[in-house]
Amino acid sequence: MAMALVFGACCAHAASLSEVRFDALGGGPRSLTALKGKPAVLVFWRSDCAPCLIELRGLAGLQAAAAPAPLVTVALEGPASAAQALRKMDVSPERAWLSRTDARLTLLAFGPAPPRLPLSVALDSRGAVCARHVGLLGTDRVRQWVKQCR
Repeated sequence: MAMALVFGACCAHAASLSEVRFDALGGGPRSLTALKGKPAVLVFWRSDCAPCLIELRGLAGLQAAAAPAPLVTVALEGPASAAQALRKMDVSPERAWLSRTDARLTLLAFGPAPPRLPLSVALDSRGAVCARHVGLLGTDRVRQWVKQCR
């Protein structure tokens, strides 16, 4: 019973999509509105999440599957640790964003409760969430999302 009350209190304060704020890893604000007009895929991760790091190692394949839709990684931690993790995996920070909103609230805004990683989300051309997946994301699912979420 106590867990349900704590969880209920948590979720009552979840951010809406429009309230979640992002920065580019290199600095400067980013917005979901920049992705409107075409489907997009967001991959949420942290450097202390082993499955997230496995997923990021396969990022080139996921980006190829998503093309021409953009695939953006969203780090749920500070810029220094995110940049270090991406460098270690030889992943370009070009499409790497940071959530400026609390990580738990960001996950609750985009994904199912309870918040878990890795979380991947497809946005349709209006910027609305069209599909979600918790766990490792495969290229077949990405291709399906890009077709489904126009």
